[in-house]
Amino acid sequence: SVTPTSGDGGGDCGAAVAEARERARRWFGAIPIATRAVFVVCVATHAASLAWPLLQAYTCTLPFLLRHAPSPGAAARLLTAPFVHHSVLHIVLNMMAFVPLGGSLERRIGSARLLYCVVFVGTAANALLVVAAIALSNEVTGTYNDAMTECVAGLSGVIFAILVYRVQAETAQYSVFGFFSVSAKAYPWVMVLLIQFILPSASFVGHVCGCVLGYMWYYNGLRLATPPAKAFAAVDELLLLRRVTSSPHWINDSGDDG
Repeated sequence: SVTPTSGDGGGDCGAAVAEARERARRWFGAIPIATRAVFVVCVATHAASLAWPLLQAYTCTLPFLLRHAPSPGAAARLLTAPFVHHSVLHIVLNMMAFVPLGGSLERRIGSARLLYCVVFVGTAANALLVVAAIALSNEVTGTYNDAMTECVAGLSGVIFAILVYRVQAETAQYSVFGFFSVSAKAYPWVMVLLIQFILPSASFVGHVCGCVLGYMWYYNGLRLATPPAKAFAAVDELLLLRRVTSSPHWINDSGDDG
């Protein structure tokens, strides 16, 4: 008789899992600390929203609310909305775009400056979205467009701002999912249109506002809202943050905005 022997499928599966974990650990460990912090905050808030679905409703930007019932809480949504996402697909796509873009920019400008840019640009993009939504609405007839009534959330505004800022000085061709190539300066707008075609529920106005902030950033339109280099250098030297700023993953300020 033949005695059946157990295969090594279980061992192969375990080895594959261990290898995947090690790759994930190395990938996460290589991310600069500010980009990593934004990533962790976004993932944590999304996990919290899965446990408490109303979190999105209380933290997203709602132009209608800011227009007709302004309050400190409604205004605070401009700050919180970029770090909240509507679905797993939403956060996965945004993090796949943000981590390489944010990490590359952080290595150029420094960790403290990147954190400031993410918070400021995210808040400013949402504020611009509210202004655009109100401008596109008909207050006389009470007719409101989708941008006025939708609950806007996600880091897309920041991502498009960074992308627009980055490509202004580039002349290379960018591949669009491997199907065709476009000029660097046209790439952000092609992506805005393509994302809107693939995901009609995406905030078109929000993405456009992010692009506008990117142009303002590149052409020094945000200069007055940016602290001086010595302020970011002071953060690098802050004793209270020494355990963070002494990390090899913390990038000291470069003295300019990129």
